Amino acid sequence: LHSQIDTNMDYEALINTLQWGDDDMEVVEVVFPEGSTALQIANLLEENEVCTAQDFLNELNAGDYTKYDMISQLGETSGKYYKLEGYLFPDTYQFYKGEELDSVIGKMLWNFQGKMDDKLQARIAESNMSMDQVITLASIIQAEAASTTDMFSVSAVLHNRLEFGADYGIFNLECDSTSFYPYKNAKELDELGGTLSHGAYDTYTFSGLPAGAICNPGLEAINAALKPNASEEAASYLYFCHSDDGVAYYASTAEEHEYNKELAGLS
Repeated sequence: LHSQIDTNMDYEALINTLQWGDDDMEVVEVVFPEGSTALQIANLLEENEVCTAQDFLNELNAGDYTKYDMISQLGETSGKYYKLEGYLFPDTYQFYKGEELDSVIGKMLWNFQGKMDDKLQARIAESNMSMDQVITLASIIQAEAASTTDMFSVSAVLHNRLEFGADYGIFNLECDSTSFYPYKNAKELDELGGTLSHGAYDTYTFSGLPAGAICNPGLEAINAALKPNASEEAASYLYFCHSDDGVAYYASTAEEHEYNKELAGLS
């Protein structure tokens, strides 16, 4: 039995595993890449026969997970599409087929909580942002950046827009990745035949950060949210764009940005 126990389990999930045993329950390994959305995670769980996608999504809002310290800190969540989006830590997990939902979600939350060590929590406390604001910002960085290195410059743009963008007539983050939430992009929206959230997620429409995370970021994106590129040049970045092959361009003015879009093949 010990070979099937996931080290990311919380105490309750561990007890459940010990009670069930593994004689009649099949174990599956499921990989959630960094930047996976709650919807993508739900579909992967259903594909692997862990639970149905809809039951999982319902549980994200209906379940009480305040026993996890990080979740108990969230406060008001009524504006979020999926209140646990951002906290389902992307990783490789082992689940039982037909596993209880609180155990499935608990593994991911426990993993998230374990990654948020004392050092990282201290940095969040010093950031003048709440933990949820950090995770929300990190989720946009995860979705927008072309590489781990790029994350820190994307973070600089977002921080700058939030802090002094209004001085230059920039009142919104204007990130494409927020426009189709809870879907990843227009293609996924079309393929799944869904409808868009009516909450405050589209940063072309709403100022400031979205109502919540738009995906589940990894540690690199969380670190980038807390420590944006602080070079002299990046201190004035207010725009970024990427070419189709992932080359990043940054600009401090709208004119520079338009030129960069031409270089990137976007206009």
